[in-house]
Amino acid sequence: MQLIAKNHRFVAKAGTAIARPVKESFTDSLISVTTVASAPHPERKSVLIDANALFLADIPGTATQLETTFRLPYAYDARSSGFVDVRSTDDLTAFNVTAHYNIPKLPAPPLTPPPTPTPKPPSNLEDNRSMFSVITTHRRKLPEKNRWSHASWTAASGISWASNGTTDDLAPFPRHYIINRWRLEKKDPNAAMSEPVQPITYWLDKNIPTNIAPRWRRVSFEWNKAFEKIGFKNAIQTKTAGRQRRVRQQRYAPCVSTLVR
Repeated sequence: MQLIAKNHRFVAKAGTAIARPVKESFTDSLISVTTVASAPHPERKSVLIDANALFLADIPGTATQLETTFRLPYAYDARSSGFVDVRSTDDLTAFNVTAHYNIPKLPAPPLTPPPTPTPKPPSNLEDNRSMFSVITTHRRKLPEKNRWSHASWTAASGISWASNGTTDDLAPFPRHYIINRWRLEKKDPNAAMSEPVQPITYWLDKNIPTNIAPRWRRVSFEWNKAFEKIGFKNAIQTKTAGRQRRVRQQRYAPCVSTLVR
């Protein structure tokens, strides 16, 4: 089983002569790979996989970021990394991984100042050769309908929109942007004012100070006034992350293989 990052940066209209060359010219990216550990379930058709090989990897590319910042060749250490916990709901699974990055030895300081100033090693570690980073990865079941509206809007140049950029080489202006729009549907389509089937939900980190989190909520709730003008009640909600029910959990154990269904 492979974890693939799909390349959506280059597109072509389906059925056109250029569609196949575009598909074959721009590759996806392989993030990680693991082996299937069981035959398909006779009813669910699901299989077991070794989650260690799939998620105990430098998925965000933190090693490169560390080397760029400190000019030291920090590397991801899979043997000393492990799962903190695994949380599951009906449509979402979250993996919390403690990722270890290390360097075998720190270079000796130069006898004379280098011609080009170099960054200093991290100053807040007990041992600059080792550090941990918590990486949270979510895997969600694809919805039956796209969470974005089917009616796409082209983003105007120079205006700050949340958008996705794509390239179509056959278009008069190859580079174009599509505005990201949430799919809001009324629970009662005939009502002048109705709550949405699925509200726009913002998750607040549980580490946000208690005197600041209420301000975030008040600001987000102000946007509900705008949605009420188009017939939606309580369109935006805020929740605190980290309070989901834990279905199964495995404490930090880098040498134990974790199987997920």
